[in-house]
Amino acid sequence: MTQIMNLAQMNLGPEEPIVPLAYYEHPDYLSFMRDVENAGRTGRNPNGVWFPHASFEGGTPTIGYGHKLTNTDDFSRGLSDQEVNALLLSDLRAADGRLRDNLGNHYNTLDDRRKQMLLDIVYNVGGLGGFPRFRQAVLDNDLPTMAREHHRFSGGQPLERRNRLFADYFGF
Repeated sequence: MTQIMNLAQMNLGPEEPIVPLAYYEHPDYLSFMRDVENAGRTGRNPNGVWFPHASFEGGTPTIGYGHKLTNTDDFSRGLSDQEVNALLLSDLRAADGRLRDNLGNHYNTLDDRRKQMLLDIVYNVGGLGGFPRFRQAVLDNDLPTMAREHHRFSGGQPLERRNRLFADYFGF
């Protein structure tokens, strides 16, 4: 229903084609991703400008909602909310490419919800290699195993908030 409302609010003329949203562009999923990646809006100053900050897990600095800076990124002047959101979409699109490569023909058999589950992990940790049982459970649509195997850890400690938000969003 949210998607229908968003399309209605776009004031498209009768000649303009309606292009369906990619599964990772659904407003509810984007809100979920913003929440799990940077609910505190770390790096955003009171004027609404985003700057790079130290990454939670260490390593490469981050900006916005989990974008790891590369050698070619220069965000020294900061980014607007609109630019940070565009960067999130670009990063999700790239992660979707990695997910497609990982799943091969299985990718097209998944509904949007299961793609979103796997994409969250690929976006967050870079791949599904550390989650073979979860990956297989998603492919098999095995909810009890998905609920058991989705948990993430950092430094040996469970990521309690992220794990809870994942379970809540996907209904485990």
